Amino acid sequence: MRDMSFLRVLFLNISSKRIWQLLFVLLFAVIGVITEISSFALIVPFLSILADASLFDEYPFIGEVVNSLGFEENPYLGLAVITSVVVLISGILRILLEFSINKVVFGIGVDISDLVFKNILLQNYLWHLSINSSEIIAVFDKIGNVVSGIILPIVNALASLLIIVGLVGILLYFETQLVIISGIVIFLMYLIFGLSLEKRLNRNGQIIAKKSIYEIQTVQESLGLIRDIIIERNQEFFSRKFNSLISKKANAIIENNVLMNFPRNIIESIGIILIVVFISYLHQSGSLLNKISVIAALAIAAQRLLPHFQQIYRSWSSVKGNLSHLKDVIFFLNNSLNVPNFESNRTMRDNSFNKKNDLIIKLNNVSYSYKGSEKLVLDDVNIEIKNGSKIGIVGESGSGKSTLVDIILGLLQPSKGSIEIYGNQLNIKNSHQWRNMISHVPQFVFLIDSSIKSNIAVGIKEEDIDLERIKEVASLANISKKIENLPNKYNTYVGERGSGFSGGEIQRIGIARSLYKNKEVLIFDEATSSLDKETEKEVIKLIDSIKLKRTQIIISHKKEILKNCDVIYEVKNKKVKAIKLSTNS
Repeated sequence: MRDMSFLRVLFLNISSKRIWQLLFVLLFAVIGVITEISSFALIVPFLSILADASLFDEYPFIGEVVNSLGFEENPYLGLAVITSVVVLISGILRILLEFSINKVVFGIGVDISDLVFKNILLQNYLWHLSINSSEIIAVFDKIGNVVSGIILPIVNALASLLIIVGLVGILLYFETQLVIISGIVIFLMYLIFGLSLEKRLNRNGQIIAKKSIYEIQTVQESLGLIRDIIIERNQEFFSRKFNSLISKKANAIIENNVLMNFPRNIIESIGIILIVVFISYLHQSGSLLNKISVIAALAIAAQRLLPHFQQIYRSWSSVKGNLSHLKDVIFFLNNSLNVPNFESNRTMRDNSFNKKNDLIIKLNNVSYSYKGSEKLVLDDVNIEIKNGSKIGIVGESGSGKSTLVDIILGLLQPSKGSIEIYGNQLNIKNSHQWRNMISHVPQFVFLIDSSIKSNIAVGIKEEDIDLERIKEVASLANISKKIENLPNKYNTYVGERGSGFSGGEIQRIGIARSLYKNKEVLIFDEATSSLDKETEKEVIKLIDSIKLKRTQIIISHKKEILKNCDVIYEVKNKKVKAIKLSTNS
């Protein structure tokens, strides 16, 4: 996909509301150009009249305005006041224009970030398994680079182009030949710089984009291994690795910034040389005194125009340097075509399955292999789970238990075979309805850095949380006494990843979370395997003590944990079969 194609996709993802706002900003820019031209157009007669009072008659309109404002006795003062007011208005409009551009552009950034985040949340589970979390985290930093390094520069370049066209139009009226020559020279200089530096800008942009991902990945890996790093004293190794990444990224940023500003000093020098040559030419021709006001005006125009020429070049350089970020952002934006929206999710949650029989879950000849692999993880699996029953699933690590659970949860689609929910075939369209019937307690319960009640009622607005229900499920999960003894009780913040609680207490909060929404199916996926033996016994006892009229599925690699289950299925050698526990288990 070419550069323009990426830009086209980017702007297609900008809402119509923002497009109208951009058009308004450009209209505002046109008004700014008019005031800019007006201020400059007043400077030439002002300087001419100061040099030669007899020239006042050559500008009758200005004379009428000056007289109408009551400056008949001192027209010079009147002209100075008018010029100053117009210049001041032009300056104020430039400030307002800059504010408007930034407000709209960064509003677009908010929209893109929101869209990308929604797309990520709505992707299926297999997509999340296939992508590195560092890429997901890095993309939000890259959106900022796209906004400040592509969208903002493009809008600024358009505004600068309007000002250049307006001012050059006025200058052509006063000094056609010099303006044309200067314009051609400046254009060719920027073109030469642009073509010669394009590859380096692109290369540095790719380095920055890649190193940004690796930088986040290194931080994540280091924090995940922090206990081992401290024990083995590997701090220097990871520090050097991180330093190498950020140094290469910093060098690329430095070079791009230098390349973006590089032409300015050279072109400014050439501009001064052109003015000196022009003055020398006028001096030789004996017309220097008559052109003093024009020379002054040209100098002021150059001071106004060169920053806008530089802005256009810098904008182009910035776009080139950030295209690698844009390509990564486009990947996440394009995924919006493959996911439902939140509204359709809500509609799906409101629907329920027509209960054709009492088999809440039935797997018919289900086989599964991961994408890109022909090796089967599960082969010809048949399971029947009645509503209200307590089912155990046992198997060694790596036997396929987790895959089986993900299929039951509707997170993975079978490669072969089918799944029925109350006699209705489960598919991609109704999998949301099925998952709305399930509560899941994973092996590692993830706690958000918020209050206990927000962790139990995760995903529910603070004002909608039912505190009485929170207390009820906390009691069922045998964690209420611990919470009630805390100073802030259910409003206590748990810390990052539940740093203020033990492993057993975190699992109990996870169980309370699964009970809060009162779903039909409870799945305990290796919910005790990360705990010590004593805590594990307590949690197993807790799970067994929960007497609820709902289906429970308990997954474990330890058979003794499942002794109170109605039926136990063993996953072994890609097959699943019902087994009986021996009396010694």
